Amino acid sequence: MKGIPYGVTDYDRIVNKNFYYVDKTDFIPLLEKSDSFFTYLRPRRFGKTLFLATLDAYYNVKYKDNFDLYFKDKKIYQELTEEHSSYLILKFDFSKVDNKIEKVYDSFNDIVIEYLRFYITEYSNLLPNETLENFNKIKNCDRALDYVLMQTKIANKKVYLIIDEYDNFANSLLSRNEDEYISLTHGDGFFRLFFNIIKAHTSGNFSPIERIFITGVSPLTLSDVTSGYNIGGNHSFDEEFNNMVGFTETEVREILEYYEKETGVFKHSVDEILNIIKPYYNNYCFNEYCLEVDRVFNTDMFWYFLKNYIKHGEFPKEMVDKNISTDYDKMRMLIRYDKNFGHKASVIQQLMINEEIETVVNPEFTISELTSDNNLVSLLIYLGMLAMDRYEMGATIYRIPNYTVKSQYYRYMTDCYKDCISWRSDDDLLNSLGRKMAYRGEALEFIDYLLSCMTDLSSNRDFDPMAESFVKGFLLANLGVKMNFYTIETEKEANHGYSDIKITPRLDAKHAFVIELKYLKKDASDNEVKEQEKQAEIQLRQYLNDKIDKIKHADNEITCRGIVCVVRGYKKEVLKYID
Repeated sequence: MKGIPYGVTDYDRIVNKNFYYVDKTDFIPLLEKSDSFFTYLRPRRFGKTLFLATLDAYYNVKYKDNFDLYFKDKKIYQELTEEHSSYLILKFDFSKVDNKIEKVYDSFNDIVIEYLRFYITEYSNLLPNETLENFNKIKNCDRALDYVLMQTKIANKKVYLIIDEYDNFANSLLSRNEDEYISLTHGDGFFRLFFNIIKAHTSGNFSPIERIFITGVSPLTLSDVTSGYNIGGNHSFDEEFNNMVGFTETEVREILEYYEKETGVFKHSVDEILNIIKPYYNNYCFNEYCLEVDRVFNTDMFWYFLKNYIKHGEFPKEMVDKNISTDYDKMRMLIRYDKNFGHKASVIQQLMINEEIETVVNPEFTISELTSDNNLVSLLIYLGMLAMDRYEMGATIYRIPNYTVKSQYYRYMTDCYKDCISWRSDDDLLNSLGRKMAYRGEALEFIDYLLSCMTDLSSNRDFDPMAESFVKGFLLANLGVKMNFYTIETEKEANHGYSDIKITPRLDAKHAFVIELKYLKKDASDNEVKEQEKQAEIQLRQYLNDKIDKIKHADNEITCRGIVCVVRGYKKEVLKYID
C-alpha cells in the first residue's frame, strides 16, 4: 500500500519510498508557455514545496540518467518538453532563516552560502575548476551569489532558480515589529540587495538565470523590494493555475477510493466522508472562471485527516490539525492593521459575523498601504482566510472558506475580547458545559454562562455603537472555539429568513440548535423586550419547519431545537427553548 505523504515534500522520497502522489506534472507545459519569471502565492500547507521538488526533478540535469524512473508513469511523460533535464537548479528555502532580529542577517547569510556551496558541489563537473576554492574565500552572501552566477555564465550553463517560502522570515519579522521589516526590505536592506543581484543576472547576453519560480504566501514582501525585483509576473490568480497545488474533489475522491480498497477499515462510504470533510478543508477558489469547477482542498489538512481516519476507521475527534497554530500566530499579528476592534470599521469583526465580503483583490501592495481596508482584505485572501465564493451583479464575493479557517477567526476574536475587556473564561467549566450541550442537549446553561461573562462591558461606552455585533460576535467566537462536537454557522438562510446562530452536531453528538438573538439598547423598555421575545419565537418556528434544520447525521435524524435569546445592553433578559 502506498504511504500517506503527510508532511512529505521530497519528490525523490515520494517516488522511491512508494508514497501516494497526486500527479500535477501536466501543469509543466503550461508553465513553460507562461512567464519565464514566475511568482505563485498560496496559503501555507497547500503542497507548494512538493510541487517545487517535482520541478527540480523534471528540469535538473542531474536527474537526466534516471529520468524515466521518476516520470515514466506521470502525465508529463506523454508530452515531454524540450527543456526537461537541461538546467542547473539553484534552490533556496527561506523557511529555514532564523527570524529573530538579532540573528536574521547572519542566518540568512549562512543559509544562502550553504545553498550556493551545495550548488557548486552538485555541479562541480560543469563549472570552472576553481569555483569552489574561490567561493570558500567569500563570506558575504551577496558577493557569493554574484560570484556563483558569474561562474555559471562563464561555463555557459543555464539556471532554473527556485525560491521556496520567500516571505516566511519577512512575515515573521513583520508580525512582531514593522520597523524591523522595513529595514529588511527598503533602502540598503539585505533582502532587497539579494533580489537586485538576481535581477542583474536575468538580463543581457548569455545571462545565466533562464527561469525563476518563487513561492510564498503574500505579495507584500515582493512589493516592498519592487525596485530590487520587478521582473516577475504574479500568476497566483490565473485561471489555468487555479489548482496547480491543492487537491480537487475529484483527486480527493480518487485517494479515498484507493485507501478504502487497500485498507479495508473504512466504516463510511466515500460520499459520506466527503460530505463530512469538505466543510473543513475545501472551498478554495482563486479565479472567478473556476467557480463552477471543483473547489480546492488544503492538501496537508486532508492528509492529516486521512492518516488519523485510517487508524481506526473513524473520524478524528480533532478535525483541525493543531499544527495550524503557527499559521494562526502569524495571521493574528499581520491583521493587527485592522481598525480598532469593537468599532464599526473593524474588517475582521464584520467578517466573523457576516462571513463574507465584496472586494477586488489587489495583486500587490506595500506595508505602507496596509491601512487600506481593501489591501487588508486582499492580504486575508492571500493568507487563505478568505476565498472566492461567487460572482453576482458584477461583483466578486469572498467568504470564509471552511471550518478550519473559521476556527482561526474564532480564536482571534476570543483573544481580542480578552485584550479589550477584563474577561477571563473558566476553560474547564466551558468544556464541561460544552459536553452537556452535545450529549444531553443542555444548551441554556452554556449560553447563560457566556452571557454572564459580558457584565464587564456594561460600563464600557467604547463598544456601544457596535454593541449588537459585539454581543453576537462574543457568542459566536466562544461557541466556536470551545467545542469540538459542533460546527457553528451564522445567518443561515431558512424559510426566507435568517437564523442568527446555527449549531450543527458532528461525530456522536445528538443535538442541534438554532439561536435567535435579539439585541436591544440598554434604555429599551420592558414592552420592547417582550415584543422582541415574541418576534424571536415566530421566526424560530419558521426556521424549525424548514428542511435545512432537519439534519441527517450518520443514521440518526436530528431535529434542531430553537433558543430565544434577548439581550438588553449587555444583560440577558430572556433565554429559553422554543420547540
